[in-house]
Amino acid sequence: MGITPYASKSFDAYDCLLPMSTFTESSGTYINISRQVQSVKAVVSSLAESRPAWKILRVLGNYLGYDDFNYDSTEEIVGEILPSNTLMTYPEINKPEKINTINIRSTTNSLQSYTIVRHEDSDMIVRRARALHARDAKFSDVVNIHPTTLKRLKLTDKNLFEVERNGVKIKLPIHSDLRVALNTVCYHSKYKPSFKLPLIKVADKATL
Repeated sequence: MGITPYASKSFDAYDCLLPMSTFTESSGTYINISRQVQSVKAVVSSLAESRPAWKILRVLGNYLGYDDFNYDSTEEIVGEILPSNTLMTYPEINKPEKINTINIRSTTNSLQSYTIVRHEDSDMIVRRARALHARDAKFSDVVNIHPTTLKRLKLTDKNLFEVERNGVKIKLPIHSDLRVALNTVCYHSKYKPSFKLPLIKVADKATL
């Protein structure tokens, strides 16, 4: 059984899906990094027969005969967990941790692959927002490499980098970026390199 606001192929093996409201359709409470309690209210009604996750869990708890599953609102739940409704308390983490040194062997012709998750790919809502994905996002359709690495590989921004997406290979322009680590190829997570690191194949205006 799955509880989700969206159905996808990931749930094909499930026997039952319970439609859950998105966070904008449900009240709730969050604890921020400063331990402050932040409560929000639903801004729109739940779509069709979907319900907030806490209500789904409450009904399941009632069916299973569990005690203390009779809440009528998220405020009741917060009031029981955080009576003061100000700060979430937990032990301080001040114990120093030993950091072990990791030695990475690398050859002069090796490259490390580093992917970036775009903002519009970060959660289930924005991933399905057509307006965000229809915008001009050409700035993200590049491969970023440090200029020193480009010089070592004898490449320029006139070369193209071949990547693969959904089984289809495409060529993206190379962008020189000082923020990228040496010997690193940086690109967005929707792509994957079509070559096997650390092997490098270079052809002018073609494939790296």
